Amino acid sequence: KPSDPDTVYTAMKRAQSMAYALGQESAVQTFDQQLYAVAQQVKWTCAEEFPNHVLQLGGFHLLSTMIASIGKIWGDCGLYELLVDSEAFAPNSAQHMLQGKQFKRATRGFMLTYEVLLSALLEACFKDEAYEEDLKKCLKDSNPAGFTQVVASLYHKMEVFITQQQHPTFQFWIMYLEAVSLIMINIRAVREGDFELYLKSIKEIVPYFFAANRQNYARYTPAYLWDMLHLPEFVSRSFENGEFSVRHTNNKFNGVWTDMATENTIIKDTK
Repeated sequence: KPSDPDTVYTAMKRAQSMAYALGQESAVQTFDQQLYAVAQQVKWTCAEEFPNHVLQLGGFHLLSTMIASIGKIWGDCGLYELLVDSEAFAPNSAQHMLQGKQFKRATRGFMLTYEVLLSALLEACFKDEAYEEDLKKCLKDSNPAGFTQVVASLYHKMEVFITQQQHPTFQFWIMYLEAVSLIMINIRAVREGDFELYLKSIKEIVPYFFAANRQNYARYTPAYLWDMLHLPEFVSRSFENGEFSVRHTNNKFNGVWTDMATENTIIKDTK
């Protein structure tokens, strides 16, 4: 049985021996949440046997759970109707998306709704200002400093506008924008290999697991974060160089989560 502690212990010992045979100071293993919980219990119980063993919580499954958490919080509050009534997605597809079962389709759908709501927010916020001309002028003059200054000014005005709106429905959907932005930040961090940004996004995601009653992820994600902040020097240096994600080719912006890479290669080949 894969989730049996003896099975997980054997897999961890095997990974450890392989790492030592290759001259590595630490072994790094990725598990989905169910096996990660068992592996952590094994590691905590046999701490002397696994002093430098690093356990990674599968980021692909973690983000799928974040998608399901968003679906639980906002699905019955208009998000499902927004996806279906716009004829962007079929009813069954939308239902699966909100359950976190169709990852690529769900991320695409959430980003579409994000863009629509953000466009409506920007239109309401800057309806009386001709900011487009300032941005076009900065781009035409190749003035990065001026462009940054204009964007910072617009961002500040938008923050003030949001804080001035006291209607509960408005604030509720602003929270949706913030939740979806965390998904996009996490994806960007993995694709770019930005470990610091990756950990920051996960830290911000954790409260949604509590809000959506995802007890297993709410329990073990903080433990995972603590481990990632106290890595062995060799592993920390490698992760900071972007090696916490997997790249199938030597190109930019193409990193994927380790559990997704495993599912697309080894697990796919064994089915």
